[in-house]
Amino acid sequence: RGSGVAMKGSYSVRFSERERQLKNRPQFPRMKPNKWKVKENNELNIKFVEEDVLFPWLFRHRGALSAIEDPLAEFKAKDFDLCGPAAPGPASLVGTSAIAEGTGEVVSPAKLTPLVRGPPKGIKFERDFAGEKIPDDTGPYKEWIAEKSTLEKVIDGSGVSPSQNFVADHKALQVLLQFTNGTLLKTLASENNNPIDLVKVTKKGGQLYLENIFNMWEFKQKRTPNNVGRLRIPAKIDEIPMGSMYTAITRYCSGDDSAPVNYTVLGQPLIPNELAGKYDKAFSLNEFKLGDFSFLVRTPTHMEKEGKKVGLMYHSIHRKEEVSILDLYSKLVLGGNDMIYWTAMSGITADTNFEITKDVCLEKLPKVKECAERRFGRLVELLKQVKTAVDGDADGGPWVLQWRRQRNVALLYGTGAEEGGSPEGKVVLGRYQDPAEPEVEVEDDDDAGMTAVQTEEDLDEAEARRTGEWKAPDSRTWKFHLLNPMVRRKRHPKLEGHGKKSPSPYPPVPRHLPHGRHIPHYTGPKRTLAGTDSEKTDFDAGETFSM
Repeated sequence: RGSGVAMKGSYSVRFSERERQLKNRPQFPRMKPNKWKVKENNELNIKFVEEDVLFPWLFRHRGALSAIEDPLAEFKAKDFDLCGPAAPGPASLVGTSAIAEGTGEVVSPAKLTPLVRGPPKGIKFERDFAGEKIPDDTGPYKEWIAEKSTLEKVIDGSGVSPSQNFVADHKALQVLLQFTNGTLLKTLASENNNPIDLVKVTKKGGQLYLENIFNMWEFKQKRTPNNVGRLRIPAKIDEIPMGSMYTAITRYCSGDDSAPVNYTVLGQPLIPNELAGKYDKAFSLNEFKLGDFSFLVRTPTHMEKEGKKVGLMYHSIHRKEEVSILDLYSKLVLGGNDMIYWTAMSGITADTNFEITKDVCLEKLPKVKECAERRFGRLVELLKQVKTAVDGDADGGPWVLQWRRQRNVALLYGTGAEEGGSPEGKVVLGRYQDPAEPEVEVEDDDDAGMTAVQTEEDLDEAEARRTGEWKAPDSRTWKFHLLNPMVRRKRHPKLEGHGKKSPSPYPPVPRHLPHGRHIPHYTGPKRTLAGTDSEKTDFDAGETFSM
């Protein structure tokens, strides 16, 4: 632990370094006030504004082709709480297929990589490059969606003639299951007032194709703000700006040592990433029955071990509580692989390996089967309502299941006041179509009729939005930090000016905010007893003094 002098010195250096960082931290730009419309609640006397005004660094990624205005159906998670259970039937393998790397052609059957070895504790993997930010313009966004939508292409190229009710992505069923369970709200808690397309629904023949669009990993790419120093997200900074490690993990588990090993700046060896070669995207096509419906599910399959289809998975060992047995069991039962090979990671370093099967889940928690079947009943009821709404629409599709959560945030913290919106979130079913053209404001002119009005300020803002230099207006008050989810307002009691100073687990209060500095202090000459006439007894009229 060292001596007290050394500890005192280390803390003083640490605090002075923190003060230097905060002093050099870029300040928020001052924007024009009253730029955004503000609603007032007369009863509570609280002003409501959008979250983009309060938190300009939480830039909204485009999550939908267009916001659904006239939905065919609306669903809330609490509407499925009383649904009966549904027991899934045994899954059977129909075939395998893969998308060849480089050419993009569908190869059937797929040549799966054998699982030879597991990563030992301490080995490090190099991450792939992070994907580009989701395009904002409609044209590039549609091309980006079309490039990642490969469900029909894989099914047609595999030679399988589907006769089931639903042809679905394995990820699509998991996303809809999270919604009916109420856990999707936690995943998308930061995406308020931002519509997000979850699953694209297409009708082909007598089957409904459910293709997954949503991937939370894509919403984290290039999320670093440009008007603040950094995002303070403890214990999750290793997952924000970088890509996945599946390429490097597959390379090691397959026993491929042909690629040269990379090194960190400290000389530690790294299993190379996609620069040393990529692998084909392989899929397993499994069919099973659930409730009154039959499913053909496309599941990503990374490797193969002793005739079993294996899906790789990694997660931080510091947050193992985020991986539940119920989630693992659901992934295996709903047309999933035969085994999940889970590597617990500490950053980019492997720690522990787990081979997860259905028997392992039932051995750990015998009641997980009963719990999962109750949740499967909610999923069946949701798909039943979706099928009814789609069959009754004469438009012909395609359609989309879109996440909507609209909130108005109160400037006064802690009131819990809401004005409209749906704070618990909902999923709406509507047509998957291009957004409507924006309406141009017009004003009446008796001489020239109706003429379009477009000021110079609007042109400047449009140009800034096009180049990506536009920033949300700043109309915050000094209380805005009370709504900042990245600032913990509770401070350690030993850092309040008394007692032994020990490092606090809580982040410091931002120093660029006025915490008492707005109170005027006396800045005149220092008053001393020697500078006054203490023997003066006669005072002029109107002269006052104080102790």
